[in-house]
Amino acid sequence: MNSCSFGVIRALPSQLGISCFLNASTKSLAASQIFHVLSSQHQETHYGQLLFKQIYSTHSQALMQMANALSLPAKSLRCERPPIKLPSPLNNSMGRMLLKGLGFYSHKSRLLHGGQDLYKAIKEQCDDGVLIKAFDLDPEVFFSTFTLLSLHVWLVVHRLGHRNDADIKDFRQRFYALFQHDVEKRVHHAGVQVGVGKWLRKLESVFYSSGIALDKVLSGESKETFTDVILQHYMGGDSSKRGQAAVVARYVQRELHCMQLTEDESILMGHIQFSREPFEPFRAAMTAAAEVKSG
Repeated sequence: MNSCSFGVIRALPSQLGISCFLNASTKSLAASQIFHVLSSQHQETHYGQLLFKQIYSTHSQALMQMANALSLPAKSLRCERPPIKLPSPLNNSMGRMLLKGLGFYSHKSRLLHGGQDLYKAIKEQCDDGVLIKAFDLDPEVFFSTFTLLSLHVWLVVHRLGHRNDADIKDFRQRFYALFQHDVEKRVHHAGVQVGVGKWLRKLESVFYSSGIALDKVLSGESKETFTDVILQHYMGGDSSKRGQAAVVARYVQRELHCMQLTEDESILMGHIQFSREPFEPFRAAMTAAAEVKSG
C-alpha cells in the first residue's frame, strides 16, 4: 500500500495544507485499516499484553484503571447539538427569510457552522482536565493540552480524508484554521511574548510530522506503533513516559474505531461528542474533590 499523504502544511500557510490522509475514495479502505489495527485477534492480544506491561512498569494505578476502561466496545460518537440560537430581532419568520436569502442556511454555511461545533467538541473533550488526569499528564505543561488537541484534530481530518469534493476540502481547511488560531491564542495565554511565530512553526511541524507517522502505522508502512509515535513526537522520547503514551495510543485507536462508526454527515455538522464513558470514574472523582474543596 502506498503512503497516505498528510500534506505539506508549511507550503500552504494560508490554507489547511493537509491533503488526503487515505489513498481511497470510499470508507471501506479506511475501515479495513482500522480493522487491521484493532480487530486482528493476534495483534489485539499482543497489543493488550504490551500495553499492560508498559503501564505496569510505571506503577500508576490511574493508568491501569484507564487501560481497563478503554476496553469498552467502540460506538458511534453521534450527539445531537442544538441549532444556532438566532438574535431576537432575527428569530421570526421575516428574519429567517432574510437569513435564507443571505445564504445562512446554505450547505456551505451549514458546513462552516458544523466545523465550529466540531472543534468545540474537541475543546470540550480536551479542556476540562479529565483526560489529562486519566492519562497522567502534567496539567501545568502546555504540551499536555496541545498533545490532546492535535491528536483529536488528526482523528477528524484523517476520518474525512476519503472525501475529495470541493466543499469538504474547504471544510477541512477551515477546520484546521480553527485549530491553528486556537493554538496561537493558547501560546499567547501561556505567556509567550517573544518568538511566537517560531513556536507556532515548531508546533505545526510536530503536528505535521506526527500525522505522517500515524498514517504510516495505519497503512502498515511503518514498524513503529502508535505508542512509539506519540512517545517520540509528543513526549520527547522520554522512556519513563511510555506508560502514558501507551494509554493515549489506545485511546486514539479506540476513537478511530468510534469515528468509523459515525456517519460523515454527523461529523461534518459537528453533531458528535468524543467518548466520555471510559472517563466517568475520573470525572466523578474530580467533581467530588472540587466539591470538598469548595465546601
